[in-house]
Amino acid sequence: MLAELGAKSKIPPHIGPFLGILLGLSLIAHMANRWLAPQANAVILPLAALLNGIGYVIIARWNPPYAKAQAGWVAIGIGLYIVTLLLVRYTRDLERYRYLLLLIAGILLVAPLFFTPLPGEGGPRAPGSGSTSAT
Repeated sequence: MLAELGAKSKIPPHIGPFLGILLGLSLIAHMANRWLAPQANAVILPLAALLNGIGYVIIARWNPPYAKAQAGWVAIGIGLYIVTLLLVRYTRDLERYRYLLLLIAGILLVAPLFFTPLPGEGGPRAPGSGSTSAT
């Protein structure tokens, strides 16, 4: 979407709904943050939204069909964030589970390595893996 602006020097026609959805999701997360965690750091959520937007632009440029799925994952992530805010009222309660949470975070961090598409399904390819494109 935004990558198309740089490549073709024109604004894509479907950019408005995308920006509206991204802004709406960010606003929902912000409102939940202010309501359920009013003492939270006010910089972290906008920074996460910025990094998410940059990541979305990169995905849209490299593999446009996956961009729609990424938007769905963002919505799921914000929903889980709100559920977490509802369930965990005091962050001190999480200290006794710090090693378990570290293990879960590590597993989730490497999970994409094990759930990649099969070689013929359009996933990322290693250099020299048989692609014969001329550069």
